[in-house]
Amino acid sequence: MAALNLKSRAGVADGVRWGYALGWYGEIYGLKGESDLMGKLKFLKKYNFKSTHASVKMIDGMSDADREEIFSFLAENDLDLMPSAGFNYLAASDDEAKSETDMQLKLLDKYVPLLRNRIVHSGLAAGHRFDRERPLDETLGKLSERIGPLAEGCAQIGTPLCAENHGDYYVSDIVKICQTTPHFYLFLDTGNTYLLGEKPLSAFYEAAPFTVGTHFKDQRVRPMPRANPLHFEVGNSDLGGGDVPLRECWEILRKYSPAPNQLCMLFEMFPPPGMEVTECLEKSIAFVRTFEGCNL
Repeated sequence: MAALNLKSRAGVADGVRWGYALGWYGEIYGLKGESDLMGKLKFLKKYNFKSTHASVKMIDGMSDADREEIFSFLAENDLDLMPSAGFNYLAASDDEAKSETDMQLKLLDKYVPLLRNRIVHSGLAAGHRFDRERPLDETLGKLSERIGPLAEGCAQIGTPLCAENHGDYYVSDIVKICQTTPHFYLFLDTGNTYLLGEKPLSAFYEAAPFTVGTHFKDQRVRPMPRANPLHFEVGNSDLGGGDVPLRECWEILRKYSPAPNQLCMLFEMFPPPGMEVTECLEKSIAFVRTFEGCNL
């Protein structure tokens, strides 16, 4: 895939943007609640993160005064908000899909310059690859058809649309959608590869040419071959303390991403048993700062 320019419409400088997506530990991070967006932004500033995400509909639903406060804080502190968009691509009727697409594109066009974002995040909201309602290829084709207009509109606005592998589809499935949907990209969740039994390194190589951002997450895993039913346990970890090859992922993305100098890298961090949240955060940041070329 050709190189991609992800400079934001607000003129955010080149460089990888490290941010924080999840989890939010209210009392420790000083939040007043899950919807305390200003509290989250102050947390970003404290730890030198630059980005998190929020639903574009939530942004639109705020009061004018609250929005102005958020937008001013973003600009004054070189922060950005990655808007989440999308809808239930498979369940919506044709009219509903068009209405949702048109409405969300209007909101994105209105707020993108103030959010200072580079990309728009979406989930697939489409069951999972093992659904028996329809053949997988038919599902992927329908997703491409429904996502296409939103992806085209986001590209025209200047912030490409990307979808996350959310433990629902293989990375290779989303790559197929990228290959058949102009201006559509992948938001790679590094830890979610294990949820479907994918080999992380193989998935990272396949994902990289289409990847514009990540949920950068580690997991501690173990097979349970004698359990009934058989299963594979996926548990919490600090970044660098688990079984996801995160350093290799960073190197792969820097080499093969269509926008290696403009990646949006958002921590997802959930402490393992016995580790305090603050310790987990500090260990995760220290690990990532050992990466060659890391600017966190």
